[in-house]
Amino acid sequence: MSKEDSKEQKYLIIDSTAIIHVMSKEDFSDENTTLVFPESLRNEIQSFQAEAVFETLKADDRLIFSTPSSQSLKRVESMAEKTCDNVSLSETDLQVIAIALDFPNSTVVSDDNAIQNVCFYLEIPIKSYSFKIKMAREYYWKCTVCRQRYKTKQNQCIECGSPTIRLFVKKKLS
Repeated sequence: MSKEDSKEQKYLIIDSTAIIHVMSKEDFSDENTTLVFPESLRNEIQSFQAEAVFETLKADDRLIFSTPSSQSLKRVESMAEKTCDNVSLSETDLQVIAIALDFPNSTVVSDDNAIQNVCFYLEIPIKSYSFKIKMAREYYWKCTVCRQRYKTKQNQCIECGSPTIRLFVKKKLS
């Protein structure tokens, strides 16, 4: 493949929500688009309908399974920790985002708001079916009594021992 061809190649990095919400072949009718699935996604497809969609997509020769590079995975984990989305993201979710970093000219296909939030901060394009975030978020935990704030998950306040709640600051999407 020449350099010019690789510039035109597009990659859709697929999360299980895209399969569950019935992604169809029309969604990647462009012949320069390749679907990329994390290896671990195979274990997340459980419903009969999602399995049928998955099997239909696997029949196409423009589908590949991938494992993200450790460098990309570390970058995603770091960003997820910064935004505090790490408590909401599965290992497969982290891999979806990391694979998008590994494939130039890629778009993540997901309805998961934590995936979308981390993608926003990493400047990875998103395509969704049912739900797309309108505002990016940075989460934190706050004590219900003394109001102490924490950037990492705390079930109870370190200062006074009271329960904490998860809150967020909205950031405008650009």
